[in-house]
Amino acid sequence: MQEDHRLATTTRDDLVLDGGSITDVRARAYVLGVFQGVTPAGPAKAIDGLVDGVIGDFVARRMFSANVGEVFMLPAGTMPVMAEMVLLVGLGPLDQFVSKPDEVQRFVAANVLRTLIRIGVDEFATVLVGGGSGQPVKQTLENLVRGFVDGLRDIDRGERTRRAILCENNAGRYAEMREAMFALARTELFDEIDTIIFEQPPAAARRVAVTSAPTVSEMRSRIFL
Repeated sequence: MQEDHRLATTTRDDLVLDGGSITDVRARAYVLGVFQGVTPAGPAKAIDGLVDGVIGDFVARRMFSANVGEVFMLPAGTMPVMAEMVLLVGLGPLDQFVSKPDEVQRFVAANVLRTLIRIGVDEFATVLVGGGSGQPVKQTLENLVRGFVDGLRDIDRGERTRRAILCENNAGRYAEMREAMFALARTELFDEIDTIIFEQPPAAARRVAVTSAPTVSEMRSRIFL
C-alpha cells in the first residue's frame, strides 16, 4: 500500500533497495568499503574480479591505506563494470571497527556523500558497507543512512534529484534491510529531506538505468516520505 509522507523541500533523493548483485546494477559509481590489510571479499571480491584484481593489488601493496573515511577513486576505463568509477572508502583495522562500528560507518558514509557531490556524481550503487563484519543489518543500514544524511546537510545541495542504490542479493538480509529502511523512514531523520524509496526485491531485481525515469512498476511500489 502506498503511503504519502512527502515533505516540502527543494530537492529530491531517490533511494533504491535492490535485491540483486551490485555487479548487475548500472550506476555512475560503485562504492565499496575496504578494511586495512584485508583481502576483498563478498561484493568487493566480485567487483575486484571484474577489474582484473586491481583492488586486491592496491590493498596488498598498500597503495590504498584504508584509513577510516579515506576515499580512493578508481576510474573504470575499459574495465567490464557498469559504472564510470569504483570508489573505495577505508574502514580502518577490522578489530577497531568492531569496537565502534556506529561511529565508523556514519563517518564513512558522510565522506562518501561529500566526495560524490563535490565531483558532480549524483548516482551511486553500494552494499551494506561493513555489514560483513557480523553487525546486524538494521544497525548497519541506520548508520549508513544517517551518515548519508550528514553528508547531504554539509553540502549546498541545489535543485536536482540524486539516487542511491543499496544492493543486497541475500533474500533474508534484503527483507531485513527493507523492514529497517521503512522503519527508519518514519523517524525524524527525513524531516529535512524529500526522499522516494523504490523497491526491487530479489525475485524482480533488474538493472537500474543511470538516468532513466522510473518505470510503471517502480511508480506503483514507491513510498513517499
